[in-house]
Amino acid sequence: SGGEHFVVQVLYSDDGGDSWFESRSILDAPKRGAMEPGIVETSDGGLLMIIRTQVGEILVSRSEDAGINWSVPEPLGIPSPEAPATIGKLPDGRLALVYIPGYDEKTDHGGRRTPLRVATSTDDGRTWHDVGDLESDLTKTYGYVSWLAEEYSVYVTYYVCDEQGRYSLKFRRLDIPWFS
Repeated sequence: SGGEHFVVQVLYSDDGGDSWFESRSILDAPKRGAMEPGIVETSDGGLLMIIRTQVGEILVSRSEDAGINWSVPEPLGIPSPEAPATIGKLPDGRLALVYIPGYDEKTDHGGRRTPLRVATSTDDGRTWHDVGDLESDLTKTYGYVSWLAEEYSVYVTYYVCDEQGRYSLKFRRLDIPWFS
């Protein structure tokens, strides 16, 4: 309902999940706020968080102390509507981002959730290289990606919504060379 404003705060455990602690940082963004974060470990042992927003791009925050403190969210440099993105690590150490490109401030939620695109980073998310579209049918919308990376493949699931408003769940296996 109107008036909702979201913030992100991380819970972390340093004893294998027996006890949990709140991070010292509460992350926020304009409009409806910070939503649906995703976290990945960087090559130097730090943490990188992506954050869904209504500001026209994905925000990013970093932690250098295992999630206790987080930096003020900054633009990732990738335009995106108010839609969830997913971040993960490939077996070779590159980061991979699955997201919806583009932003249109005149449309509801900043644009339709299409196409579904993939980018990779070799420098812990400071710069991104477009790999291509996971899905490019602009008559459909996509979202809520989950994935599992193994040595030779990445297994991906996400929803697909057609023009009649029917939702389905799609599963794909992508061989690692696809991300080049």
